[in-house]
Amino acid sequence: MGPILRILAAASVCAALPLCAQLRVTGTFAAGTDPSAAAIDPRSGRLYVANEGSSDVTVIDPASGTSFTLAAGPRPRHIAVNPATGRAYVGNAGDSSLSVIDPATRSSTRLAIGGVG
Repeated sequence: MGPILRILAAASVCAALPLCAQLRVTGTFAAGTDPSAAAIDPRSGRLYVANEGSSDVTVIDPASGTSFTLAAGPRPRHIAVNPATGRAYVGNAGDSSLSVIDPATRSSTRLAIGGVG
């Protein structure tokens, strides 16, 4: 299994296993309220953080030292990145929708995908 990255509170604390001893802090980036999931784009190195409490996604580019936040649906809880496009796909628990995050255009599109039960 590869390293696991866990974002806590304001994204200022992280724990990575099993490579924790080899990590060093190179920068600090703020995320939104109650980060619930994170994913890394292996091609660009961008980190996407789903913020369940603030219903948004923070996009962090460690190489340039920049970040920005885009709206998501209510209670974004799951996130995955398509490395071919750089887009992130966010599962929103609050309304069973899907948010598509496009860092190239700095835009977010929410799609209804159906309800539960």
